[in-house]
Amino acid sequence: MPINIEIRTTEERETAGRLIERLMGAIEDSPEESKLKMLLAACEAWDAKCKRALLCQPNPFCALEESQAITVCFGVQV
Repeated sequence: MPINIEIRTTEERETAGRLIERLMGAIEDSPEESKLKMLLAACEAWDAKCKRALLCQPNPFCALEESQAITVCFGVQV
């Protein structure tokens, strides 16, 4: 049964980033590799959603470069 992971807050995104760092280099076809793939997919979805929000709304970070604004939104350095 597939499990979906959804990131809903910047705190969850930070936690997912730390978990990804721990799981990097997981053995192929292991449960850890499956967790890593799910976390990466969830982070990509969060990152895309956050970037869309920045691009679709009046940008509150207008004085920042786009990459800096995204970093603020994610709560982590990307």
